[in-house]
Amino acid sequence: MATTTHHRVERVSSLLRDVLGELLTRELKDPRASGVVVTDVEISHDLGEAKIFVTGIAKERRKDALRGLQAATGFLRREIGRRVQMRTVPNLRFYFDESLDYGARIDAVLREIGMSGAGVTPGPLPDPETPDGDDGADSE
Repeated sequence: MATTTHHRVERVSSLLRDVLGELLTRELKDPRASGVVVTDVEISHDLGEAKIFVTGIAKERRKDALRGLQAATGFLRREIGRRVQMRTVPNLRFYFDESLDYGARIDAVLREIGMSGAGVTPGPLPDPETPDGDDGADSE
């Protein structure tokens, strides 16, 4: 039964992510939320609460955009109820997804020390059979 609940939560999460993405890009008129992209939706096991993670917002506009999304919660829940067959529509809570910022910081640090995420080419591995990296060739 636990796996059935888990699969249902995943299906509902995916469905809400798609529906919210469409609503935010096509139907929400609040200018504070323009450009917002849904990156993830986490739903409680009882399907009563949904955490919606968003990005695509300039750092200086994040608080205002989240306020705009929170103000549109009634509209969004009503539209979700019209489009999705659920007994109850979960309460929606919006959060800024900081994982992209975190990834960008890691990438910047790697570039700073001379590595890029995709362009790292490691040198040859030392031969475990030869002590202290001696390759066995006589150089005398």
